[in-house]
Amino acid sequence: MKILFGPKTTRKALLVLVLLFTLIGLVWTSNKAAAVHSSINKIKYPSLEKIKGFYNDKISAFHKKPNDHLVVYPRSFSSEVKEKLEDHYNTYLAGTTENLKVLSYNGPKSPLTNKIRDNKYHKHQISLYDSVKNIEGDIEKCQPDINKKINVDVTDSNTFGFSFEKIVRKLVQQLKDDPSIKELKGFFEDDLEKHLQEGTAGDHWFKFAGTSVWLEQYGVHFMISRMMYSPPGPKKHSVLSLLYGQVYDEDWNELENIELVIPSSNSLTNDKSFRSINFPSFLPIPFYHDSNYRLKRFYGPEDARMLLVKNENGIEEPLIVFNAYHRKSSDETKIDEASSSIKFEYYRSMFIGWPFQFQLGKENVDGTQNPKHSNNEYTKLIELRNIEHPRLKVQKNWTPFISNKARQVHGYDKNIYFVYRWQSLEIMKCQLSDISDISKCTFEYKRVDDLPFDAKVGDLRGGTELISINNIFPSLDNHFKSDTEVWVGFSRAHIKNCGCGSSMYRPNLVVLYKEGRKYKISQLSEFFSLDVKVTGWSDPKKICQPREPDALIPNGISSWDVNSHMSGLEQVHEDYITLTLSAGDAVDHKVHIKNLLKVILGQTSLLSSKEEYGYNDDLVSCSIKYSKDYCAAYGKEMIKEKT
Repeated sequence: MKILFGPKTTRKALLVLVLLFTLIGLVWTSNKAAAVHSSINKIKYPSLEKIKGFYNDKISAFHKKPNDHLVVYPRSFSSEVKEKLEDHYNTYLAGTTENLKVLSYNGPKSPLTNKIRDNKYHKHQISLYDSVKNIEGDIEKCQPDINKKINVDVTDSNTFGFSFEKIVRKLVQQLKDDPSIKELKGFFEDDLEKHLQEGTAGDHWFKFAGTSVWLEQYGVHFMISRMMYSPPGPKKHSVLSLLYGQVYDEDWNELENIELVIPSSNSLTNDKSFRSINFPSFLPIPFYHDSNYRLKRFYGPEDARMLLVKNENGIEEPLIVFNAYHRKSSDETKIDEASSSIKFEYYRSMFIGWPFQFQLGKENVDGTQNPKHSNNEYTKLIELRNIEHPRLKVQKNWTPFISNKARQVHGYDKNIYFVYRWQSLEIMKCQLSDISDISKCTFEYKRVDDLPFDAKVGDLRGGTELISINNIFPSLDNHFKSDTEVWVGFSRAHIKNCGCGSSMYRPNLVVLYKEGRKYKISQLSEFFSLDVKVTGWSDPKKICQPREPDALIPNGISSWDVNSHMSGLEQVHEDYITLTLSAGDAVDHKVHIKNLLKVILGQTSLLSSKEEYGYNDDLVSCSIKYSKDYCAAYGKEMIKEKT
């Protein structure tokens, strides 16, 4: 049936519209007056609750000028104080008053924006192996029996722009003002100022391994990156790594000169308090170092990964996982009273750090108390220590994840879990609460009980954190048994001498499945690229060099959100991932992936997983075999392009 509008109807409609716009104008004027009145009461920038509806309530709307100093309080901050945030900031946080904008975030909780949804996506095929049957280690059966080709929608990759000069200038400032950074002066002497004067700062630094989390209390992406320093210049002569923290708005524009007011604790008394942290800045990660001894030593955090955990106060906060060189006093050798010396043992071990929590001193990484550092404030750090076995000389490439099921039981994340080994699957559980000097770790699951603790981990290792799909899409619990939980992430294999360079690193999609107390790899892919351009390790233009790795490494899942909407009478679910990857240990890329969860649920055996399948190394063997073929084919292609 068509509805026709005649002259009388049209006049009535116009009259209604005029009245409507008049009312809107009155409301607008009234609210403008209210905003002016609030400024008279020394509230220069009202909280977002005051201006929501008249301005975009996303963080990007409040950072317009380069010199603006933006201070963001969490959305959960006491409502009684929200009216006087600037007074609170100046009174308790000794803040600046120049170009100040103070606000309490009240915008969207999700990082999923129209820009991500409306982005241009293209198909990318991933070849994976599915635990639909046991092939008893016969790799000839990989392709015909358990292989599936899935297609996901991906965007073109985007790189993160930055200025080495700005970053180095920030380090120079912190070397002067921050005691925890100042102690590193011996590595630089006067070289940083010299590099800035000569315009050569970028010849000595490498920025990569960027990983981020979405802070819904602040409406920002918080990213950490590895800054690696080489005094002579070449990457292979690097001696030091630092972690550099940055904040981005919902559309991935960096916010400079931003301050986050965070719930923390007093590093001396451990009392709960609020404090503020400025970004961008180098994180005060404590680590053992001696600038006089650099030969065959590398100092600072490596392979950092970041994920969100819920603490005992019910607050979500970022947690960093990394490995670092440190020392411990020898158990066998006591203090020599005659020389007053201590014998040390040196290790590369796994650590967790809370970038929004702090500690005094760094005895836990130096192996002894040093008065020079005792009053310095550092990022809170704890070693992950397997208490069932002697400490190994080298520990790295643990894949972290949080159990959503355990969180529901305890109300917070009492433990953090790690895939310690993919081949002959082993899962480690480590403390996040009730910690004393170390986080005590024990094996949650070992598929091979008598496998030696120091056995080689195999080619498949590391990668991103794993995300519980039970947490992303809670209604999935209805499709699984009550004791079942599933995680998805991007591991990466390190395959040597396979046809491209000295070795190749690429992502491998992986699905980890737990039923009862048993874990298995449910699905695992071979190498894929997401169509990200890989650059050379020492020279970006030279690929597959004989003595250099060819590396595309997945660093972290920045976010994974489900968007549900009605299409006619049908409810449609779309899921979006933002993934960060590093190419050539030099360039960070960002890729959005659409409907990966939807594809996994719809095109694999995940929802109908059979209990008798998957508790073996079939998927790992198939993945490695065909990843080697991928590497060989890629190497031949690169040789053709050179000729």
